[in-house]
Amino acid sequence: MMRTVLTLLFAALTLAPTAALSEDTAAVPSFRRDVMPIFFRAGCNSGTCHGSARGKDGYMLSLFGYDPAGDYRRTVEEIPGRRVNVAVPEESLL
Repeated sequence: MMRTVLTLLFAALTLAPTAALSEDTAAVPSFRRDVMPIFFRAGCNSGTCHGSARGKDGYMLSLFGYDPAGDYRRTVEEIPGRRVNVAVPEESLL
């Protein structure tokens, strides 16, 4: 399940910039608009997964995405280079 979620998230993040470039628009990917819906659809921020009060496997999201800024911080800035590695994206978990 988790591997499927991560694969879908990676695909969405990889394809989003390509789609924006092909449409000749200046749309910049947004964590709130592009990533949060993936977490929601996959159930990642539900009470039985990472949205629970204690999170899951050391990763916690706000329940049903009520705090996108906090979710961004926990996803991108906590444990630098592990979930999102800007320097070497291939090594990112997401």
